[in-house]
Amino acid sequence: MVTFSWLAACEVFLERAVSFFGPGRDIESIRVSDVRNWSTELLGTKGKTGKLLGPETVRRHLFTLSAVFRYAQEEGLISPGFNPVSLAQKPQRPEHDASWLEVYDAALFLEAARTLPTVRTAAGIGIGAELGYPLLATLLLAGFRLREALGLELDDVSLDRKTITVRPNVWRRLKTRTSKRVVPLVPQLEEVLRAYLFGPRLERGGRLLFPAFVDGREQMLTDIRKL
Repeated sequence: MVTFSWLAACEVFLERAVSFFGPGRDIESIRVSDVRNWSTELLGTKGKTGKLLGPETVRRHLFTLSAVFRYAQEEGLISPGFNPVSLAQKPQRPEHDASWLEVYDAALFLEAARTLPTVRTAAGIGIGAELGYPLLATLLLAGFRLREALGLELDDVSLDRKTITVRPNVWRRLKTRTSKRVVPLVPQLEEVLRAYLFGPRLERGGRLLFPAFVDGREQMLTDIRKL
């Protein structure tokens, strides 16, 4: 499944490619050295946040360009097998040791979220324990990635079967094909979500488990750092 946000990101990636290679460039004239030079330039390019693009973001640029070459081959627009991106060395992913919370640290986070006061934003949207507590509980007690949790729909939670289903939808993709899975709903999380579903969440409408509403339209939360 491809989301609108990913299509928008790919459009930006390809606009950068066109800017570097030239709008009138014949793609069969692009060589491995050209791709390598573009990769180097991207590593020195600032993104929307003003920070330099990281290796993983540059890899996404290259994978998107590689997909263009594959599509062009399928359509017979270029010679079969011609894809200089596949031969170019990509930036290596930075490796970091995983950091884990001790049980008492996780319990402290949950209690802090449960007692969090409501914070009013400039748009008048209140974010506090009514959202922060069930969201953090879902992340900690089900082990979801952030976007997996933020993209959960109400239908993904089954209090009867005591499961949460992670699957792609219109809100977000999943990181890998094997990310689609059914996760047991542990008793502590069931208690938190039951109170949330039949309390604050019941009053808001919509499809998402943790929705945001902008101008009356439901959308997926994308940034919870202020929370």
